[in-house]
Order: sequence, then structure tokens, then C-alpha cells
Amino acid sequence: MPKLRRGPKLRIHDPEEDPPRAQPDSLSQEVDRILEKIHKQGEASLSRKERRTLEEASRRYQEQRKT
Repeated sequence: MPKLRRGPKLRIHDPEEDPPRAQPDSLSQEVDRILEKIHKQGEASLSRKERRTLEEASRRYQEQRKT
């Protein structure tokens, strides 16, 4: 019996799920809250929204470092 290959996992983008663009101060506060949650409960406790918030903050931080 031939082995089945699995292709890359595809993610469907749902604009309804995107968090609104936060202001720098509120984004910083949200990141602090999420990092505290990771410290207390572990990374596995994060929701999709929290993960996206961290990704957005990371992108913004990287963009700021380039300028």
C-alpha cells in the first residue's frame, strides 16, 4: 500500500477574527498581560487572538528597529 503524502497545512484567513489595530500604549499593555499569562500558565494557555497580538507586536517592533 503506498504511503500518503501530506501537503502543507493551509490556514484560512478570516478577517472577522483579526484583532483591531491597537494603539502603541494599549498594545504594550496587552503584550505585558499576555507575557504574564505565559509566565503563570504556560504558552499552551494562549488563545489564537493572544498569539496574533504577540505576532503583531513583534512585527511592529521589528519595523521600528529597521528605522
